[in-house]
Amino acid sequence: MFGAAAAHPVHRPGSPRESVFAVVAAVAVSHALLPLWLKLAFTGFILVWLPLVVTAWGWQNLLWLCDLANLIVLIGLWLESRLLLSSQLVATLVIGLAWTIDLACALALGVHPFAATPYLFDASQPLAPRLASFFHVGVPLLLLYVVSRLGHDRRGWQLQTVLCWIVLPLSAWLTNPVRGISRIDAPFGFDLASLPAALSLLIRMVAYPLVLYLPAEALLRWLFAEDLSEGRSEARRAGREPRD
Repeated sequence: MFGAAAAHPVHRPGSPRESVFAVVAAVAVSHALLPLWLKLAFTGFILVWLPLVVTAWGWQNLLWLCDLANLIVLIGLWLESRLLLSSQLVATLVIGLAWTIDLACALALGVHPFAATPYLFDASQPLAPRLASFFHVGVPLLLLYVVSRLGHDRRGWQLQTVLCWIVLPLSAWLTNPVRGISRIDAPFGFDLASLPAALSLLIRMVAYPLVLYLPAEALLRWLFAEDLSEGRSEARRAGREPRD
């Protein structure tokens, strides 16, 4: 009798903490609007990309708005935050398109119309981080997909504008102007170096939202006008409202 009891020990439930974690994990997975594999894949990319960039070019390189976008996208994916992801779609859409056009023109015609990709052809720069820079093509496409799933938050361009107004002064104060972080010396190819520093910074802070963010926002509002209302209605009915 005692031997049989020993062979089949009574199952003891885990600690209350383990039970809570299990319930939270199960609810999070069941209510997720984005696939887990996508979040894990992008996390894996960041774990490879971030050390490459910091080792090759230093932490200051993260003050490039497009590099900073990768970190914000990572957080936005795990939180499924419409606001964070929409802000970074606004931030990267025009930049990614210009980067891609610049690279295509360089390969086909030998010219860089936006001066965005000459570093890709600089053999003195480490190869691995140069290759990792192709996220300029992939991240906007990823964001178009996830925003189409979650819905476009029209406050995104405002958040990105505030972020831009924080990062541009930091780039000017904390980095070497020779590096041109966030195009500090020549945004959009226009040389502002001859202007007083405060005036040139002010011009950049006005130009980025006007030239990059508002056109992108207008396109996204047109693109997601119907999908947004339909997607949110379906999410409410399913009890899976995307997070702001």
